[in-house]
Amino acid sequence: MANHFDGPPALIGEDRQNLEAIYRYLQTMSDQLNMAMNSMTIENFAPSTQKQLSSAISGGETQKEIKGTKNALRSMIIKSAEIVKNEMQEISTELQGQYQAMSEQFGELDQKLSLQIDANAKGIQQNYEYFEQLTGRADGTDDYIKHYNNYIFMGQIGLREDTLEPVYGLAIGEGVTQYDDQGNPYLNNNAKVATFTKDRMSFWQGATEMAYFSDKKLYITDAEILSKMTMGNYVWKIQADGSMGLMVQNQTNS
Repeated sequence: MANHFDGPPALIGEDRQNLEAIYRYLQTMSDQLNMAMNSMTIENFAPSTQKQLSSAISGGETQKEIKGTKNALRSMIIKSAEIVKNEMQEISTELQGQYQAMSEQFGELDQKLSLQIDANAKGIQQNYEYFEQLTGRADGTDDYIKHYNNYIFMGQIGLREDTLEPVYGLAIGEGVTQYDDQGNPYLNNNAKVATFTKDRMSFWQGATEMAYFSDKKLYITDAEILSKMTMGNYVWKIQADGSMGLMVQNQTNS
């Protein structure tokens, strides 16, 4: 059924009259749109859309296709949104500690610790920074600086690829910034991170997942066995001459 919508009124009166006319027009348009939406059926859509709707209603669309449609729709909404609201309450605090020791004979030692805690609805991140500097040594040896940056994060650590639903867990790793011998920062692309969720434990180097444990199985890129590897009742073991031998478990105990 076709719906007819009148055009906006001509604004020829005083401001008050024009505002009243616009208000009445918008109210009428709202009522017509609500009525049209409530009376829509599959026949109101284009043939291709009718086919998809009929398939979904009859159960012909698989669960995977439904998820794909939802993800595509979500992406289209975000990309075409004219109004975006992103509200997040945040709490931030910093704790610091400092140690200093001075010796006329051996020089001066400075140690600084800091803990930055940031919390919002996605999780809690704790950034740990350690700084150590040794200067003014009487023996003339070079000064040195040590600087470390690590973090622990509890909360949303990622999104599932199939459903885009949030994944919650724990991440422990190095900060993205490291420091050279002079204390100057630089980006560390090989930062190591360990992540733990309810169904997966992973170890990362940069953006590469080097190893993970899931579903009673361990997956690893490289493995180095220093002594022996046991599989059921059999053992791969490095022999005295450096070779590797396969033997039964009870033989290794004799």
